[in-house]
Amino acid sequence: MYKLLAILFAASFLNTSNPEIGFDDDKYNFGKVKLNGMVTHTFIVYNRGDQPLILTKVVPSCGCAVASFTKEPIKPGAQGEIAVKFNTKYRPLGFSLKTFTVFSNSKNAPHTIWLKGEITKN
Repeated sequence: MYKLLAILFAASFLNTSNPEIGFDDDKYNFGKVKLNGMVTHTFIVYNRGDQPLILTKVVPSCGCAVASFTKEPIKPGAQGEIAVKFNTKYRPLGFSLKTFTVFSNSKNAPHTIWLKGEITKN
């Protein structure tokens, strides 16, 4: 039993290659947008690891937002995209913060990206 555990423990150090997700910026301030408006932004995703990065899903914090993302594996050193949309219809006026949880095979997953700004009447 101890021998098997020792082998598994040693093997975990030998295979240290992993994809690692990174962003130029994981927060986007959309400033001011009118009520019933649409906010769109594309986050650039980088693979800073040494194995292909696979984005599996992006989950918005509410039903007022959606996301689409690169479906193909992102090679080491390459980039992909996460495009997000936030509909301000029926949202309260004032400061707004929306998050998107990014699931992937990255060693630092999951990761959160953010939209923030102000919803105004006019």
